[in-house]
Amino acid sequence: MDERQQALGTARLIPTTRPYMVKSLWPNLVDGVLPHSDAIWEASRFGCDKDLNSADRRRVIQHLILGCQEFGVASGISCYLGVMATRIFRNVIAESGCPVTPLGPTQRLHEHRVAAAYIDVSMSTLEEVRRRTGIRSSVLEPKLAVPAPCRRKAVRHAI
Repeated sequence: MDERQQALGTARLIPTTRPYMVKSLWPNLVDGVLPHSDAIWEASRFGCDKDLNSADRRRVIQHLILGCQEFGVASGISCYLGVMATRIFRNVIAESGCPVTPLGPTQRLHEHRVAAAYIDVSMSTLEEVRRRTGIRSSVLEPKLAVPAPCRRKAVRHAI
């Protein structure tokens, strides 16, 4: 949010125990069984205000990734399932420190190659994202935040 309380970025997080977009729209991008678990959530509608300059966009995206990691660790989520352009998985998500595991074939969607993948959620991933972004404090509201020095282990579930 900016000083006028306008959203600068967004991400939609939903457990795979509820109806979710990958299952409805892109099941062909996942080899094997689609997840149905409280520990695996879909991350979608990840975006940033297009009118920001590149430095501000980068910072907003870093905050979104950190916020998703903090929320996931605090909520016992083991990974996020997402569909996005492969270059975003590689150049944004993985570059930020989040391990990305492709789940199947790529597909052309408009002008992009897209794929489905799991994005790891763990305390070690959160710490790596903090290290790479240089953001040491929580980006979430205090009641949802995972303190930076916290060494608590996240609940892990088999995928």
